[in-house]
Amino acid sequence: GIWGTDATVVMKDAAEIRSATAYAALGGAILTDASNVVVLKDRAAIRDAFAPFGGCVLLWFFGVADVSGNVTLERCTSGGGAGIIAYSASQLFISGDVTIREAHSETVAGVLVWNYATGVIAGNARIEDCYSSYAAGALAGSEGASLTLMDDARIVRNAGRPGGVQ
Repeated sequence: GIWGTDATVVMKDAAEIRSATAYAALGGAILTDASNVVVLKDRAAIRDAFAPFGGCVLLWFFGVADVSGNVTLERCTSGGGAGIIAYSASQLFISGDVTIREAHSETVAGVLVWNYATGVIAGNARIEDCYSSYAAGALAGSEGASLTLMDDARIVRNAGRPGGVQ
């Protein structure tokens, strides 16, 4: 996948990452470290990504992600956090026709906002058919984390203990 420090990662115009695997590392498709910016828009897609932590996109320490337009993240798998993780004071904005589908994780599948990170899921965004043995859908956890679901955003058909928004 893509890894960067103090960088900007932009995927647009139907750009796709498929079958990205980080066997012993973080971030299956995109890993940002220290103040990165990630922009996914205009039919960008990430499919079939795997990492032990952070299956599709991992914002690590003060990252910012703008995921908007017709974006698809599907079949991301991870032992810890599949889908999008905003970690350690990172900021995540999801809006428009964004779909996170069939994420599978031992801990959180879908969206995880953790450790003073903030997340907004808005527009017509969908988190669907995700599975986890812990939480599936979206989770804001740890001290200082916040997650806002608004507009017509939907979290549907997720299976976990519990499923939905936590």
